[in-house]
Amino acid sequence: MKQLLLSGFISASLCFGCGNSKKGQPADQQSDSTATAATDQDLSATPYFYVQLKGTLAGQALTMHLLKNGPNIFRGYYSYEKIGEPIDIWGSIDSSKHLVLFENTRSEEEITFNGTLDNDGTFKGTWRGEGTSYPFTLKRDFSNAVRFDVYFSSDSVELKPGLKGSAKGQVSNAIIWPATNTDEKVAAFIRQQLIGNAKATSPQQLLKDQVHDFLTDYQGNIITADSSNIDDDFTAATWNWSDEGDVKVVWNKFPLLVIERYGYSYTGGAHGNGGSTYTTLDLDKKKVLKITDIFKPGYQHPIEDLLATAFREKYKMAPTDPLNSMLLVDTIPVSDNFYMTDKGVGFSYTAYEIGPYAMGQVTLFLPFTRIRQYMKEP
Repeated sequence: MKQLLLSGFISASLCFGCGNSKKGQPADQQSDSTATAATDQDLSATPYFYVQLKGTLAGQALTMHLLKNGPNIFRGYYSYEKIGEPIDIWGSIDSSKHLVLFENTRSEEEITFNGTLDNDGTFKGTWRGEGTSYPFTLKRDFSNAVRFDVYFSSDSVELKPGLKGSAKGQVSNAIIWPATNTDEKVAAFIRQQLIGNAKATSPQQLLKDQVHDFLTDYQGNIITADSSNIDDDFTAATWNWSDEGDVKVVWNKFPLLVIERYGYSYTGGAHGNGGSTYTTLDLDKKKVLKITDIFKPGYQHPIEDLLATAFREKYKMAPTDPLNSMLLVDTIPVSDNFYMTDKGVGFSYTAYEIGPYAMGQVTLFLPFTRIRQYMKEP
């Protein structure tokens, strides 16, 4: 049920640039001072922001990483301090001015945070799920954390300009960027991971290049396409191309920073493809962590066994059921797409990597209590 809701949410978000030949509400028009004001003062000072919130729920301390990274799009993660497993959340402001965040889990019941997010960074309301409800109050708290600004840009182009109902190519992207008050050595290290091999040196230019590349590709395919096929209604529908990407904070507690790069693209065919990749940064050592930095030699087989156990628990499989009765593989390999928190390691697999498309991305969290004997000494 959650996957269906999330798919609908993603589809809706891709329409933010519809009918707008400009860059929607591009964050590249914001000054640095305006963007930074959201992290230090009033959340209404900028259209997009990242805020770290802390509080308790049912007596358990939790931390939430909340981003507004599109017009009325809120995404992020939260985790209970005792468990340390990030939980994906997404949502929007509803008609009653409440921020409603959905928990993207395998629960048969819808799990939500429903409340008001004040401009001072206080999120207060009611959590509902698992047949019960609890009040919550979360407050902005950046202790031992890096502050980020958020930038967003979108654009679209019509397949047949001026034609009512024309198919469109639509693109939207969002990115985080270390705030101006971040230690420069730490900020430079983070910026390098965000930019990668791109030529851009600013978040504005990076987003502009990404938007330009997609629309150029879309228009180039139109030029080379068979125009008689484009006139066919069914085929024209497959020209509603879309591309969406963002970067989110998953974990932000010095020295570990985990960022997620999410991407979804539809370029014709039965369905689009997308997924998330995770990067764990050691901000103290200025190092991107690899699996071999965490585990001792010979870790593969025991970790594979633990991943199989974690999958069976999460997907309610009997211990004797073979994995390939639900998956495309007999053994779940140790993935290089992982993240690390102060309580464990999560391994993530995009669609088709180990499971069918309908299963979506599979993420399995192994707490240190299960894997400590296979880990290197810190």
